Amino acid sequence: MSKAFEVRGEPHHVGPWPAWSWLGQDGMAEKARQLKVAVLYGGTSSEREVCLVSGRAMIEALGRAGTCAPASVTGVEIGADGLWAVGDRRLTPTQAIEALPTDTVFMIGLHGGEGEGGPLQGFLQVAGRAHTGTGVAASALCLDKIRSRQVFAQAGLSIAPGLEIWPHDLAGDLESQLARIADMGPGPWFLKPSLGGSSVAMGHARNATDVLNYLRNVNDLLPGEGILVEQAVQGIEITVGMLSTPQGSATCLPVVEIRPGGDGWFDYQEKYSEGGAQEFCPPKNLSKEAQVRAQAAASLAWTALGLTSYARLDFIVTATGDPVLLEANTLPGFTPRSLLPQAAAEDGLSFECLCVELCLRAWIDHTSHQHVR
Repeated sequence: MSKAFEVRGEPHHVGPWPAWSWLGQDGMAEKARQLKVAVLYGGTSSEREVCLVSGRAMIEALGRAGTCAPASVTGVEIGADGLWAVGDRRLTPTQAIEALPTDTVFMIGLHGGEGEGGPLQGFLQVAGRAHTGTGVAASALCLDKIRSRQVFAQAGLSIAPGLEIWPHDLAGDLESQLARIADMGPGPWFLKPSLGGSSVAMGHARNATDVLNYLRNVNDLLPGEGILVEQAVQGIEITVGMLSTPQGSATCLPVVEIRPGGDGWFDYQEKYSEGGAQEFCPPKNLSKEAQVRAQAAASLAWTALGLTSYARLDFIVTATGDPVLLEANTLPGFTPRSLLPQAAAEDGLSFECLCVELCLRAWIDHTSHQHVR
């Protein structure tokens, strides 16, 4: 049945709810209006600046969500020193948790580091608090590009030719590492910190000199991390957003095509600057058949990784239509321009309602697990 919410003369949802939406289920919009939400943003990772943008966008969106808006929305900025700002107080995480109502839903607006890698999820779960996003194990697995590649390969998914370089390798002869990379085949190559995100400290190497320069400098940028080196795959870059459904399964959102400018790859500037990459949803240069193949690969990855709630899976689609999986993001960027919200909007749910949707399903998951225990 079609439902519509309208506030201040502006429709926040008109027409049928998407089949995957909890808000479209009987009584759930009313439940959403009772939620108390705390948005966690900022943090200590190398992606702090992006986290600030996502968190502020979430706070504003929840306040604009009309008659599905939560009863209260509290912004909790996690400082670079790890302290949590609750009102005018700067508290330890434990103190902050105790200062907020026990029925608060924590919307995680963090990327990378402690926010996306599992520690924060584990802390909230031990404290008995509801939170958005997937669980501890899947979060840790997806943040680690090297381990997640191993899972992709075991599941039969296509991945780019690649190898691992560890800190002890960098302490030796860098020329030998270059020889290993050359054995994969001709460049260019992408060099990625194993635990990074948002393309922070990512390198694009066209030749041996670029590779050596990156390897010489990376330990200063991210000491102690492994480096994933992947041969560049030629094709169309896309992403597939996924969400769990009220029916207990998962659904793929419409595919988003990414067309970088500049040097032709989706780096930090392309992702976040005003003149960055173009995104098309639906894609302009990808056949329906290729989109379906990419969504099928995303569904397989979702299951193999043990994902829940929501995620975004990034691919390169080759000229033969083969989707090559790059990585999975369990807490992808979250502004109206971000890729997963764009796909949800194409499927019929506004950014405002999507933010409410994720908080609602977090509360439902949390309370259902309590009942099971």
